Amino acid sequence: MSYSDFNYLFNINRNQVTSERIIQLSPNFTLTLSLREKRIKDTRNNQEYDFDNEIASTLVFQDRMQGWFFKPALELLNNNYAMASVHLVTPLIEALEIYHKGEAGSSKSDFTNQAKQIFTSLSKNGAITFLYHGVRCGFAHKGFPQGASSAEQRNIVISLKQNNDPIVFESNCLTIYARPYVESIQKAFEEFYEKIKTDSEARDKFRNVWSLHWNMKKNSFGHISEDIPDDFKTNHDRYS
Repeated sequence: MSYSDFNYLFNINRNQVTSERIIQLSPNFTLTLSLREKRIKDTRNNQEYDFDNEIASTLVFQDRMQGWFFKPALELLNNNYAMASVHLVTPLIEALEIYHKGEAGSSKSDFTNQAKQIFTSLSKNGAITFLYHGVRCGFAHKGFPQGASSAEQRNIVISLKQNNDPIVFESNCLTIYARPYVESIQKAFEEFYEKIKTDSEARDKFRNVWSLHWNMKKNSFGHISEDIPDDFKTNHDRYS
């Protein structure tokens, strides 16, 4: 791991030992980096894993998705923040398709293919395409859902009301019922967690995508929250 890589690590906290750093990989998992080793710990039971352990990668992945996305999304709903909750989980539809395939395709195809699997009642009338352009792209590019052109007279409503279907598309209006919408996406991820535990092909595809980020190259997310240790710039090769 190079010095430039170190700048992209997430949430680094200072340990008493100058040459050791603890990174919060997910709500319940940490990564300890030292001159000699890289080890992952489940802080709930102090179970430790090697850095490249396959079981650890699936556990960290599940903990990230549940703890950093779905738990906050449901808490937002409990406080009547439907818009923020839907905003938080919508990109995960596309992400789940990429993990299923083991590689990324086009944004539109990845999103719409997985949305058809999650929201089976929306397979007709262009609803999935409208969900992509109006909700996914609206959030990504403008920060809000965007309706179609005025000539088409299509609108989007995000509702806190309870409904059996997470999304209803009728009279050129796409209504997202926030709680069942979030719970439907969460359920799809929960099914995926179970699949990669038992299906070796699915697990290999997951690992193919995960490893692109797991090696902590520049495309890793996050930031460093404290100064680089004084000896790191001159001795960073020892951290590899």
